[in-house]
Amino acid sequence: MPPDAGVLATCGDACTAAQTTASCMDICAKIARAGCSFGPGNDCPTNCASIATPACAGPADAYLRCIEPLEPTCVEGGVPPFSACDSQLQAVTSCLEPPVTDGGGTDGGGTDGGGADGGGADGGGPG
Repeated sequence: MPPDAGVLATCGDACTAAQTTASCMDICAKIARAGCSFGPGNDCPTNCASIATPACAGPADAYLRCIEPLEPTCVEGGVPPFSACDSQLQAVTSCLEPPVTDGGGTDGGGTDGGGADGGGADGGGPG
């Protein structure tokens, strides 16, 4: 395993919530060491527990695996973008925040896609 591969590099599809949380915490520490922020209203370490839910384990692990080897570079506002992992972030966001229905029609109505969590729509880290 390369030195920067991260906690999730060896657990495959059988990562535990503890491994997911450890990976997330490592990423939070890396972002902090780089002097970046976690975005407005985000507390990266606190949000690690929220993404380690059994229902969202697959998307969360995929997102964390994607950003584990990356070195954060702060941009305007201090939030590190992980644009290479945008699709994985969207999957986590969709899992954590189910679509909001408008209640119209017999099929339950449309959806607005909801907002972003765990890094937010700004592309920041896991928190």
